Amino acid sequence: GPFRDLLTRLNDPATGHPPVTCVVSDVVMGFSMEAANELGLPYVQLWTASAISYLGYRHYRLLINRGLAPLKDAEKLTNGYLDTPVEDVPGLRSMRLRDFPSFIRT
Repeated sequence: GPFRDLLTRLNDPATGHPPVTCVVSDVVMGFSMEAANELGLPYVQLWTASAISYLGYRHYRLLINRGLAPLKDAEKLTNGYLDTPVEDVPGLRSMRLRDFPSFIRT
């Protein structure tokens, strides 16, 4: 892809610049990990979103298993359903569905 091509051009000795020796990118940029692996470069992911977003991703399966997510219909956005308490998410107490990132709802 384009990112891999960029890394390849940057690492061309003809540029006279020091080569790229590792890739550091946001966790949502999966293509950067693929490019680093293809070129044999070390790769580090950063989580730049909020801690609650991380916990939402981390415990999404728990919400699915409890039948709380994804929302079955749009009515649940306005009928008070989002005020449903979610008490068993590790590390979080007194959370409601509305307190989780909106991606949890879809």
